[in-house]
Amino acid sequence: MDQVQIREAQPTDISAIAGLLGELGYPATAEDAARRLRLYSTSDSRILVAQAASGTVVGLASWHLMPMLHTDGLWCRITALVVTERWRSQGVGAKLLEAVEAGARSAGCMRLELTSGDHRQRAHEFYLRCGFEIHSKRFLKFL
Repeated sequence: MDQVQIREAQPTDISAIAGLLGELGYPATAEDAARRLRLYSTSDSRILVAQAASGTVVGLASWHLMPMLHTDGLWCRITALVVTERWRSQGVGAKLLEAVEAGARSAGCMRLELTSGDHRQRAHEFYLRCGFEIHSKRFLKFL
């Protein structure tokens, strides 16, 4: 997958980010994506994009560093990971995960975590192949 470069997201990536969020099942306008990108630039969060040699953004990963009260060290939570349909199963997702893991290790994180909807079986198989394990249930309460 040498033809794909992983880099920090830039304001010029807004339209691509909005499109990728839609593919993930979270439709977003360019304005939504721009607002969120600004929030990420002022926190312990990052957005990485995978850019093809053509210049097209074909994937993204967002992550957040979190201190834990119950244990020492930071955890890194992947908040979104998506590769556009045409580029799936070509190593782009693995490159994005490797970049997130490197950033998390560099920040001193003790754990890398993510959640994935029950209906995303292909994604679950991918995460297991990448060394993730299933550990707990997720409980949500919408406010």
